[in-house]
Amino acid sequence: MNEDIEFNAFLKSRLEEGTGMAPSSLAEIERAAVREAAARSAEHRVRVRRWGGAFLLAASLAAAAGFFVMQAATAPTPEETVADAIELLSVTDETELEETDSVAEMLLAWQDAPYENAVSDISIY
Repeated sequence: MNEDIEFNAFLKSRLEEGTGMAPSSLAEIERAAVREAAARSAEHRVRVRRWGGAFLLAASLAAAAGFFVMQAATAPTPEETVADAIELLSVTDETELEETDSVAEMLLAWQDAPYENAVSDISIY
């Protein structure tokens, strides 16, 4: 980079002085500039690919980790799933269940609800 600044300053000073260059020298400078530009372009492409791949990999890993954390945070436990299913079934059966602390008691209450309803209709006198 610094070489380019120095070279450009040298060329500028020579052109301002009115010093001319031979056409063969100008052609050689042009060929060297084309080679240098091609080499820098190839180097830049490799650098961009290397860093681009690293950034893409980092973004993919971050997205996968975020998805995993979100899934782990929102996934219900098996007990919660069973409790939700029992509540849904009790609503569809139009049965009222008592509040219980355990899922097992909730399941037993839901299973016994039809029998309790049938027995409650029968009067024993």
